[in-house]
Amino acid sequence: MDCRKTAFLAVVALAVLISLSLAGCSQPEKKPAFEWGAGSAFYQSDAGEPKELLRGFSIEPKVVVAAELWLGEPGKNADIFNNAFIPFYAVVAGNDRNAIQLIIFKDSGGQISKCHTNYGDVKTQEVLGRAECEAFLAAEDHNLTILFRIPDASLSRSVIWLDSSRATVRAKNTEDLVILSRSLALQLYPNASEILEKTKEKLGQLDSNKTGTQ
Repeated sequence: MDCRKTAFLAVVALAVLISLSLAGCSQPEKKPAFEWGAGSAFYQSDAGEPKELLRGFSIEPKVVVAAELWLGEPGKNADIFNNAFIPFYAVVAGNDRNAIQLIIFKDSGGQISKCHTNYGDVKTQEVLGRAECEAFLAAEDHNLTILFRIPDASLSRSVIWLDSSRATVRAKNTEDLVILSRSLALQLYPNASEILEKTKEKLGQLDSNKTGTQ
């Protein structure tokens, strides 16, 4: 085989590789089997109709409420924790559910570093290593898990993704995360609005007390 033919074949092979790569990158996002809009919140699922799944979630007696936070970044975490996680956790606990708190700390590379959990007891606080945390999150004995993921600006849209026993809140920014948190609480529990207002007042009082002591 002469050099010109070898060079030609090499160019053809390179062109094929590039075209395959571009084809892979241009594939559209997989459309969910089910989608439902409630106000400004969108619910998606491949497991069933969102309203039916939510109806089942609302009666579960044991709920893991989990939130991802950045390790060592209290400033970044404040809105997620105070305005999305805490209000939702208060609604679950206020409906006499066994509310289990799980805080997932992630490092700068997006990997789980550790977790804090109370195992459903407000007087308990235990630190879990990465492996323990992943195992706890994946445990099959949880009736329902609500997971607030760290906001991701690269998402095409903020949504609540529903599996058979989990709701994952995926937001582009913290503002959307708060909106989705409230929407999910309202869909699951009829008294959510009242509890959310009381929680907001309590958090406001705590902020005022902190300001007054500085």
